Amino acid sequence: SILPCVIDGSGDAIISYHKLRRRHTFTIRILPPISKEVMRESTATQLAKLVEKQMVDELDLIVKNRNK
Repeated sequence: SILPCVIDGSGDAIISYHKLRRRHTFTIRILPPISKEVMRESTATQLAKLVEKQMVDELDLIVKNRNK
């Protein structure tokens, strides 16, 4: 199965190519797994679109909650 994960805030932690911020907050979300059955019944393109949509939707929720 596939276990989609979303990480928000990692880009803000990078100051330059060689430097990272010492303290920084990340949000990591582990999404529900994509079952083997769904994987078997989907083409690679369909599967990629499904996982991408789940990840984008979750990232949108994280960003909306961050800005409250």
